[in-house]
Amino acid sequence: MKIIKNLSLALILAGLVSACGARPQFADRFDGYSNSWGPSESGQYMSADLQCSETPNVTSSSGQASQEYRACRSESASTSIRLFPADGALRTVCVFPTLGGRGIVANPYGTLYTRYAVQCTNVSVDGAQINFGSLQFDGIQVVRASDASVMSYCLAYGNVSTCASQSSLQYATGSL
Repeated sequence: MKIIKNLSLALILAGLVSACGARPQFADRFDGYSNSWGPSESGQYMSADLQCSETPNVTSSSGQASQEYRACRSESASTSIRLFPADGALRTVCVFPTLGGRGIVANPYGTLYTRYAVQCTNVSVDGAQINFGSLQFDGIQVVRASDASVMSYCLAYGNVSTCASQSSLQYATGSL
C-alpha cells in the first residue's frame, strides 16, 4: 500500500513538473506599427528590457547555420529568454537550460529522459518566449524536438559532445 501511495505521489509530481512553463508567454511590449520580433528589427521595436545579440550566440556543434540561434535574456526576468533562429526558418525545438555547462535536474525521480529541465516550442523569425520559472541558468542547449530524448541521455552521460558525436546528435549551445 505504501508503494502505491509513493507511486501515486511521484506521478502527480511528475505531472506538475512537466506542466511548468506550458502556458503561453507574450511579448513584453508590442509596438503599434509592428508586433514582429524579427532579426531585422532587433533594435527598433524590440522590448527595451531584452539584451539581444545581433549575431547567433547559440552556435551549432556542426557549424550549420540552420542549427544556430540568437537568445535574448530579459533583464527584468532572468529566467526568461526569447529565442530566434539565425536563418529565420520555422522549426520545433527543445531548449535545455544549463548551469556551468551541465543540464539542470528538474525531476530527480524521473526516468532518464524526463529528469532534466526542458521546454519545447516552435521558433520562427518572430522568436519564441521561453520561461523556466524560478530556475537560474547561464546557458542553453537547443536540439530538434525529435532529438530531445537523446539529448537527455547525453546530459546524463556527462560529456555531451562525445555522446552527441556517437549518437549523430546535432545541437546548438551558448552562454547567456
